[in-house]
Amino acid sequence: MALKQTKSYAMFRGKIYGLNSEKKSPVSSNDFASKLQFIVKTDEDNVHYCQVTQWLSQVGKEVYFSSTTEKGTTQKVPWDKRYENFENWKLIGVGVKGPNEQETKTFVPMDAIDAIQSKFTDGDSVFVKCTKTSSARGNNVYTNYEVNAIYTTQDEVNFESEDFEEVSDFMDEVVFVSTGGTSKKMEVEAYHIGYKDALTLVTYTVDMEDNDSKEVGNYIKKILKFGDVVKLEGIIHNRAVVEWKDKDGGEQTSVVGKKRKAFGGGSNKEKVVTGEREEFEIVAIAEVKSGVYKQSDFEQEEAEKLPWE
Repeated sequence: MALKQTKSYAMFRGKIYGLNSEKKSPVSSNDFASKLQFIVKTDEDNVHYCQVTQWLSQVGKEVYFSSTTEKGTTQKVPWDKRYENFENWKLIGVGVKGPNEQETKTFVPMDAIDAIQSKFTDGDSVFVKCTKTSSARGNNVYTNYEVNAIYTTQDEVNFESEDFEEVSDFMDEVVFVSTGGTSKKMEVEAYHIGYKDALTLVTYTVDMEDNDSKEVGNYIKKILKFGDVVKLEGIIHNRAVVEWKDKDGGEQTSVVGKKRKAFGGGSNKEKVVTGEREEFEIVAIAEVKSGVYKQSDFEQEEAEKLPWE
């Protein structure tokens, strides 16, 4: 059975940094013409690397427009007409809406890089939508977040506000494989199907000590079977794990009175980074298609060995 490419997305709301990190490849390169990679900080300790990539092979070639009246209908348009207005048609590209702008404008990636760098500055509050892809090299799994749209948020993001609610979310369409882990934290393994049937086995987690998440975990254990195609929703953790520890030497004291914090007074505790947390934590299952694949659909034929092997 032919495999169908799965689709995954991510959304981040936070502070943007690293806007001067654009890379340009040589004209003779077969790789990218230009790439911008920046950071979106969605909490004090949660950081994500997003990118906008213009592939060299696409520069000067026809671009695609999508119909605004017929869903799923696209049309090729010459490169030099990419920003012309065609009734009922919209350029497929990267949406950008900067500070004090009322409308979102869509750009091809190389122009989106210029727009992002000119409209935003480090520390601005942004909302970013990305296509999320996974790939494997050896035993390592890598995740890329390619930007589809970036907007200025209506209100400034303040991590210390009582009303602050983090947005560091994913929606992954995957092929369910198996479960494992412990009674406190379930692990879920699933396939991402990429371009040309490339398979990446990705591990997710479920917090079984949280009542709502435990319900999700129990559903996964009891209902899902190998080959089911499911849409998972959850939280992307790329966090520094910090602990409050005693400062070396303890609290500094004065002869009399309370020593000022600026000169070493106050608490004898300090924040210390003790590790990292890199997880895709499932909090909901949005959709299930049962029995789409079987084990044999993922078995690759063993290459014929040469006589000297």
